[in-house]
Amino acid sequence: QLILQQDRMLFGDAGLFFSPNLRYTEPNTLSFEHLAVSLDKKWHTNQNLSWEAGISHVSQRPWNSRGQYGHDLVRELSRSRADISALYQFSELSSLLFGATAYREQARVSESYLFDADSRFDGQPDTDNTNLALFAQYQRDLGWAALTLAGRYEDDGAVGSKFVPRLALTRHWKKWHTKLVYNEAFKSPQFDTLASAANAGNEISGTETTSAWELEAGYQLDQNLAFTANLFWMKVEDYIGFNPQTASNTTLGDIATYGLETQAQWQSEHLAMTISHSYFTLGQNSIGDIGVAIDEDAVLGIPNQMFKLNLSYFTDLRSSFNLSAQQIFGRYACV
Repeated sequence: QLILQQDRMLFGDAGLFFSPNLRYTEPNTLSFEHLAVSLDKKWHTNQNLSWEAGISHVSQRPWNSRGQYGHDLVRELSRSRADISALYQFSELSSLLFGATAYREQARVSESYLFDADSRFDGQPDTDNTNLALFAQYQRDLGWAALTLAGRYEDDGAVGSKFVPRLALTRHWKKWHTKLVYNEAFKSPQFDTLASAANAGNEISGTETTSAWELEAGYQLDQNLAFTANLFWMKVEDYIGFNPQTASNTTLGDIATYGLETQAQWQSEHLAMTISHSYFTLGQNSIGDIGVAIDEDAVLGIPNQMFKLNLSYFTDLRSSFNLSAQQIFGRYACV
């Protein structure tokens, strides 16, 4: 797949951010090339055990540019990956899913107006990384609730290893349903994020980790109307973001939020309507660049509350009319 795009702004900077700091009078050409091949297979060992395996290779040339004033960027990325997983069915009430995945990825910069291409990655124009992960998930119907226990261990060559667990309890009876979930996740930064931080002296040495609790309850009032409420708490540790002061990526700090989301759904033969309200506030924030000095519960650019309405009218099985509306409460901006 090859996509070509004309851009008079070049990533939105209009040329003013980069030497010679002049506005563009000619459009830049941005190109995106993507090639992917994959092979996968499924099979059964016996009635209880099934397998799935696959291999894939992806090559890309993303965000390459040819522009005015020599604003050219040429880079290549590739990833080769292998996956295998198995599902063992103990009974109709319990099962175990387990598996492993491994990949090796490479990056190379041939030309760049943003940075020195010859020393982009620790003094070299190219770099590579390997990643290995093991995971397992156990599910069981306990009668009074459905239980899910899961965990994932991942070892990344660039930022080290991490284990994240998952716990979920769900129940549905009569017109009610409930859900309690604890989940952890992490993000291994990509090549350019790591290189940007290291070249600015803000080397990233670990993953970004998210922990979250979620409690949901729903009630089906009748065949047409249902209500749902979701209470959540989420904390992001070692958040990786862009620091405008150094024009580079770095580990910025920790942030925690909690809030409530409510939703009502109504549907008839020809009409469907969904109304929702979202609210959040800060429990903790050590990232000064996104904080608001006069409001400790807010962050820049994101509203603390929002209403949404979605209305659909179905004229027949093949045609419908849809109307969406939202009200966003005030939010703070940096100007």
